[in-house]
Amino acid sequence: MLSKNLKKTIFAIISKSSNTESIKLLNQHEKNLLIKIFSYGRSENYLYQYIVANKCQAFFAGNTLAKLKKRCHISNLKKSLILYDCAKVFEILDKNKIKYIPLKGIHINLIFKSLSGFRQIRDIDILIQKDNIQKSINLLQDIGYKSILHKKKDKNNRKTSLITLEKYDIERLYSHNGTCLEIHHTILKNKKNDLLYTCFNQQPSKKNYAIYPDIELLILHLVYHSSSKQGFDVGIQGFIDIYELINNPITDLNKLISLSLEHNLYAELMCFLGIFKNYINNEILEKTHIPNDFDNSFLNSVTDLILYNTASNASIKFFKSSSIKNILILYKREHLLDGIINQNYTLYFLKKLFNHLGLFFLFTFKSIFVKDFLIHNKKSIKILKKLQDKNVSSYNKH
Repeated sequence: MLSKNLKKTIFAIISKSSNTESIKLLNQHEKNLLIKIFSYGRSENYLYQYIVANKCQAFFAGNTLAKLKKRCHISNLKKSLILYDCAKVFEILDKNKIKYIPLKGIHINLIFKSLSGFRQIRDIDILIQKDNIQKSINLLQDIGYKSILHKKKDKNNRKTSLITLEKYDIERLYSHNGTCLEIHHTILKNKKNDLLYTCFNQQPSKKNYAIYPDIELLILHLVYHSSSKQGFDVGIQGFIDIYELINNPITDLNKLISLSLEHNLYAELMCFLGIFKNYINNEILEKTHIPNDFDNSFLNSVTDLILYNTASNASIKFFKSSSIKNILILYKREHLLDGIINQNYTLYFLKKLFNHLGLFFLFTFKSIFVKDFLIHNKKSIKILKKLQDKNVSSYNKH
């Protein structure tokens, strides 16, 4: 598993500690693993900015940092393109007076400007009311969005039956640029009291139909997405998002805990708060009571599970840890055992690969070339600022 010093280094970076001695003490294998963990979690910018800000460049040999910087540059270019398409999606929904809730990375980038400099996004996630799904699909198809997998068409040559109510979202749609759009119609699968759906009761502004849930609901969604949704597979990005938002001055920790009890996400929230408390000296977390069931042994195991699994092939023996198994059963999370212990990881990763093959071909053979990237990158600074100003204004009014 991961060494104590490597985990110490990782959480020092997450908390932006200026004590860089732990990085200096990492061996070359651990430094490679550090970069791999942040890269898998789409958090290269977070790591690179920390290294530069704390003048740790000398601790990395050869062209290691040059490669990391290049990955950051590519990620930023992809983000530029996604934001460009995001503006178009929001524009068509606003024009047709369809309420929508931007989720996860899009929410973070557009409302929390201090986080947008390093928070990467790989797709556009939005929540739309079930009654407006088909109308939204039709509008998006009119501006070029397509489903790779779905082939059925009606008499007007429109793709139909993209909605599967048994799932939490419809089939993924892709722009001609290759940007993936995920339209959700629910958040918590098989639960009557959905996490964000009541937010649609809010009254949007006349020109902006985006609705942004309170920060506590955003945190709970990120906690759910990083754990119960389909196992601990998000990686370090989940740690970074949740820690940054918990430490935001507007976050009410008591309200967050209360909402976690209401939506049956208390165990998941305590897991993340316990891990932070275990590795980071933080005044806010020090005052938080973590149940005794979440002892150091369990929290260390889950930390390894989240971080180690993102950097190398999963160890089935490790996943059968009695500590993890017992805590999951205790909090009625046995379904995670199926995803952790019994999963065939070769088939799992192949399935994920094939899910994204269509995106690869769209991305490679449609209209994306270096020139397009550079054009979009120049525009994206203005687009992001315009989107932020518009949406932050709406969020503050709410």
